[in-house]
Amino acid sequence: TSDASEWDNNVVEAPAEQSGTYTVYVETAEGETATAAYVEEVTVGAFRDPDETVGERADWGDDGFHAGLAPDQSIVCLQGLSAPTEDLGRLADQFADTFNMRTVNMSWGYVGGLPLGAAAGTFDRIPATIKDIAEAGILTCAAAGNAATPVNGNGSPAVADEAVSVAATGPLDGISGYSSGGIGAVDEDDGGAYMKPDLTAAGGTLTDLANAALAGDADTPEDEQPAIRDYTGKAGTSMASPYATGVSGLVAQAMEEDASDAISLPAPAEAGFGDAMRLKQVLLATATETALTAAPYHRAKTPTYDFGGRDPYEGYGRVNPGPAIDAVTRDISPSSTTSEVVGLNVPEDERAAAGYLDVEPGTYEVSASFSHFAGGDAGATKENPHVDLFVYDAENPADNGEPNVVARAQGLSGSPSASFTTDSGGVYYVVAKLVEVPGVVNGDDVQVHFDLSTSTLQGFVAAGARSDDGDAFTGGQTNKVDISVEASDAVEVRDIVPYEWDVLEEYSEDVNYVERDPFDGKKYVYFNKDAATEAVDASYFAEAPDAADLSNAYTFGPVQVSPDGGETWVQLSGTSDTNVVVGTDTDTDL
Repeated sequence: TSDASEWDNNVVEAPAEQSGTYTVYVETAEGETATAAYVEEVTVGAFRDPDETVGERADWGDDGFHAGLAPDQSIVCLQGLSAPTEDLGRLADQFADTFNMRTVNMSWGYVGGLPLGAAAGTFDRIPATIKDIAEAGILTCAAAGNAATPVNGNGSPAVADEAVSVAATGPLDGISGYSSGGIGAVDEDDGGAYMKPDLTAAGGTLTDLANAALAGDADTPEDEQPAIRDYTGKAGTSMASPYATGVSGLVAQAMEEDASDAISLPAPAEAGFGDAMRLKQVLLATATETALTAAPYHRAKTPTYDFGGRDPYEGYGRVNPGPAIDAVTRDISPSSTTSEVVGLNVPEDERAAAGYLDVEPGTYEVSASFSHFAGGDAGATKENPHVDLFVYDAENPADNGEPNVVARAQGLSGSPSASFTTDSGGVYYVVAKLVEVPGVVNGDDVQVHFDLSTSTLQGFVAAGARSDDGDAFTGGQTNKVDISVEASDAVEVRDIVPYEWDVLEEYSEDVNYVERDPFDGKKYVYFNKDAATEAVDASYFAEAPDAADLSNAYTFGPVQVSPDGGETWVQLSGTSDTNVVVGTDTDTDL
């Protein structure tokens, strides 16, 4: 459960001999007959003499050009903290033009976010600088911080709403105990409070640091201590953020070279704010929640299942390089079926399957159908897997690169189905995410096989819109929601409200009734149940939860319409909205 050699990478030294014959045995520890770990590779050989290596940090070693990078790739380093950040903000266009810069990592920061570090976002120069960098088409990935609590996490620059704030995990996706989260955040913009962090990525655990201390004595000259033959463990959100930065670079290259024209990125010198936010959406939309798959590994953190929403500890979840690249490069036909595999044996298994739909105006259905389990631990599974299905508007992310949900469906038995309609056509990401396999967790050798199908539902098109009182509320505050729908046929209309919010039916004349579904965590608000029409304008009032432990970001919508009397509900693009609640009751007893 660690990235350091005492756990995942073990180095065993035999007596120092010029030559000899050795037998290597690999077995479970302490005589156990079974273990959750897997031995992937055993290599045997002599260490190379340090004087014969290239790129050593010694005055006699040969130079290594950008050692550790992929072939023909380069890295630009700005040394320092806030000063070079401001330099980059001032010269961002030149950096993009000269160095083809797409993304920048920032493994530094100080306390930000609500309530303890609010001033860091409003009075500090750095959040505005991050926006300047984004306006040059460069996406910032920043360390969320190591404050060990979500209440004061997300220091600047991660607190900026344009940045990707990255929390840290161990190798099996368990959130590291030191990693910050973020109940709320503010910056220099007038948009109000919002949520952080955005993602998690591998950043190491505290035991990595303990093991690192055994790898060598930093205060003793090398020639006065035994040769350092071990890996050096590192841990921190400062290690998680570079991982996400690398993923964003790979996705950016894929979007420039292999994506559909509608979602492709221009050359770095020609990129702008919208391009950086479209790149950010891909990372967030293809991330996966780990509340259930990594339940045994979360250290002092309690992420919850949020059905694709944002969690205070892990944001949208674990960043996934493979699905993120697939989302922008893998063309899914509007009428096709493909075989998909996701699994728990990370990092070999993918946590999600993704691609994109390029469609004309119309109504479409996407579905997943669980087929079977595979893998050495498949026999330990107890029930069908939980797989959720999402459709995102690829061309139009929500504010500041948030995922723009067009349709979503829960698949508690591995077979979700969702429909959506578009009156203009366009490109949409389709992402199927593994949420849980009862009986097993990450690290177990279990793969989930399912079919992903898409189909065209001819008959009607519809468009909708939503507006409300704001995007940040205190507990007990009322939000007035207005929705409008126009369809080619007569339709019934309903909206989706988070279960924690109360719909004030007595003050909402347009509401026919409210259907409550605590199992799915939703409330369905119906407007014209008995009088289907082609155009609907309706309003209702919803009251925010006031309990402190219900402070969170909540997703309203998308608006759904039914052309067949409620048998089929189709979700409308662009009708979702996220509202942040700080659970403090506004009522005061005097």
